[in-house]
Amino acid sequence: MLGDSYPAAVRRFQQMEKRFFIDDHLRKSYSEFMEEYERLGHIELSPVASRSPQFSFTSMPSSVQRVRPQKYHIQPALFATIINFRLPRFAISADAEKMFRQMWVHPDDRKFQQILWRNNPSEPNRKYQLKTVTYGLASSPFHAARVLNQLATDEGHRFPLAVPVIRKGTYVDDVLRSTKSGGFVFRKWASNCKTVLSQVPEELWETSADLELDRSQAVKTLGLLWFPHQHDVFKIKVPALPELEVVTKRIVVSEMSQLFDPLGLLGPVVVSAKMFIQSPWAAHISWESELAKEAAVWWKKYRANIKELIPLQVPKRVLWNKDTERQYSVHCFCDASQKGFGCCVYIVSLDEYGQLHSHLLTSKSRVAPLRGKLIPRLELRAALLGSQLVHCIRTDTNITGPITFWTDSTIALHCIKSRSNSWKVFVSNRVAEIQRLTKDAQWMHVPTDLNPADHISRGLLASQIIYDKLWWHGPEYLTFPANVSDFDAE
Repeated sequence: MLGDSYPAAVRRFQQMEKRFFIDDHLRKSYSEFMEEYERLGHIELSPVASRSPQFSFTSMPSSVQRVRPQKYHIQPALFATIINFRLPRFAISADAEKMFRQMWVHPDDRKFQQILWRNNPSEPNRKYQLKTVTYGLASSPFHAARVLNQLATDEGHRFPLAVPVIRKGTYVDDVLRSTKSGGFVFRKWASNCKTVLSQVPEELWETSADLELDRSQAVKTLGLLWFPHQHDVFKIKVPALPELEVVTKRIVVSEMSQLFDPLGLLGPVVVSAKMFIQSPWAAHISWESELAKEAAVWWKKYRANIKELIPLQVPKRVLWNKDTERQYSVHCFCDASQKGFGCCVYIVSLDEYGQLHSHLLTSKSRVAPLRGKLIPRLELRAALLGSQLVHCIRTDTNITGPITFWTDSTIALHCIKSRSNSWKVFVSNRVAEIQRLTKDAQWMHVPTDLNPADHISRGLLASQIIYDKLWWHGPEYLTFPANVSDFDAE
C-alpha cells in the first residue's frame, strides 16, 4: 500500500552526493555519522532486496544542523510547557539525551526504515536498515512523546508525582521538573535549588560545578536562556545581525523571525515588525526588490534597537506564595487599533507577607486586516483572541485561578454582556464564542491609559518596552491592598 520509493530515494541520494563535491565538510560529517552508527550497531545491511518503502539519508547530522521538531497533539504546546515551568518556586530541567538511540525497532518493522549510502560514487549503492527509531524526521517528536507517555502509564504507580511532569512538563526529549525511570539517562540537569542538584552526579549537570561561582552562565531551556543562579530569570537571546546596506522583503522576513519569543513576552516589539512588513507585502513587492528609502531607514532603526533587549531580565517565577500556589488570580487585557489587535495575560499572586505581585505571563497579537478596519469589530476580535488564549491556558497548563477580562471598549463590553442572537452574523458569532469560552469569568472596563494591551495593538521599539512597568506588571491597581480580600485565606 505504501508504494515503491526506491527510485525517488536514488535521485535524492544523488543530489546529496553533488552537494558533497561542493562541501567537503558536509561529506565528512555524513561519513563520520554513518561510521558511528555502524560502530554502535544501530544500522545493518538489508538482508534481501525488497520493494518496501525506502528513503535517502537527507537529514543533517546534529553536528552540522540542528533539526527543529514540529508540534504534535500528543505533546503539550511549547508555550504551555514553559508556562508550567514558571509556576513552581523550585524548577528543574533535564534532557533525555540520546533517547532515540535507546529506542529499538522490532526486527519485522526495520524494512520500513531503509536508507541508501556509499562512501564514494565509485562504490555501488548499499541498502541499510535502521535498527533504532530515527530522529530528524517529521514524526520523530511524536516518537519521543509517545514513549514518554507510555513510560508515565507503565511506571506511574511507582512515581505518581512524576506523571503530571511527563504529561505536561515535557517537550520532545526536554524535561522540565523531571524524574528518572524506564532506562533513559537524563543529562544536562539544571535547577535553581542547590539541594536538588546535590542529588545528581556532577557529570550529568548542564554546567560545571563552578556554576555557583560563575553566575553569568546560562542554561538553554526550550529556546530561552535561563539563569537559575542569577536571580532565577530568563533572558532573551538577541540575534547578532550583520551590517546591512540594502533592505529587501526577504531580509526583513528572515531577520524578524530570528527573535524567538514563544510566550509573547516581546509582543509589542514583534508586532511592530509584523505591522511594518504588511505594507510591502500588500504592495506585492518581490522578495529581492529594495524597499523604499523611508521604509529602509525604519527597519535599520528597528534592527539596531533590538540590542536594547540584551540586559532585559524576566522573572521565571510568577507565583509568589511558598506554601500554596492557589492564592492567585488571572487577568487578561484586550485592545485594538487601526494597526493591530491583541491581548496580554497577567498573574497576580499573594506572597507570604500579604503583598500582591503582578507579572506578565504571555501575550498574543494580530495585525489588523487591510480591509474592514472598523475599530469596534477589531475590539471584538481582540476580546475573542484573549478568550481563546485564556481557554488554551486553562486547558493545557496547571493554572486554575479565577479570571477577569479587561477591555477599554465600552461597545465591545456591551456586546459581550448582551444576547448573542441580537446582533448581525459577524458580531453574533464572535459574541457567542466569547460567551462560551468565558462563561465562568467576568468582563470589566479599564481606562485606555491603564490598558497594557494598548502597547501590543500599536507596537513598541525594544528601547521603549524594556523599562515599561505597565507592560511587565500591568496596571498598579492590580496590586492595591484592597484586592487582597479577593484571595481565599487558606
